Amino acid sequence: RKSSTNANKASTTQQISTAIRTYYDVDRDANGNYALPVEIDSWTVVDLGVVVYDRPAYHNQRYIYPVNYTVRKWYRSMVDAKSDTQYTCRILDNGSEPKFEVTADDCPVTYSGPTPTTVWTIIVRRAFAIRNQEYGHNPVGPDFFGLRKNTIAKMIQDLPNAEKCSQYVWQTFEPARFNKPGRNRRRTDPMALLGGVNYSLTSTRSL
Repeated sequence: RKSSTNANKASTTQQISTAIRTYYDVDRDANGNYALPVEIDSWTVVDLGVVVYDRPAYHNQRYIYPVNYTVRKWYRSMVDAKSDTQYTCRILDNGSEPKFEVTADDCPVTYSGPTPTTVWTIIVRRAFAIRNQEYGHNPVGPDFFGLRKNTIAKMIQDLPNAEKCSQYVWQTFEPARFNKPGRNRRRTDPMALLGGVNYSLTSTRSL
């Protein structure tokens, strides 16, 4: 039975992509830490947090969930159908498992749950509902938290103790040829004033 369990685990591990991922080089301070905050496409990384390696729920094969990790992301407002707003996403220490928390700048309610998908499903559906639209499937919560973004994923993997996360499949990164993080244009795009921005649920760029 033990060998069968190990085989299943190995089989699952093989499904995690180990392809080389391209990232933007982010400036570091005098101590060698990433200089924050830094803007990467629609995310602003405010705090990378601290890796908790000795509690299994704080990482899995695909992602590490550092405590106090904080990013801000532009997305559709839940209260104004013609505008976007910034959402602050945090990963908090909740004992044996992390708590994922999201707050919108234009809404006083804080949403939290045991997974990033739980929280963002509520937000996305409400944002669609005030526009009289339906959203038929769940969003990819780790994407909205920036955890799938190559550059952010590398920054997290570079944190102290990341190598001690026993379930995590170590990723290989290489720097992009063009070395500037993407800038979010929603604040200056005149279409944003008309509510006409492209509301794609995820960025088409993975860096």
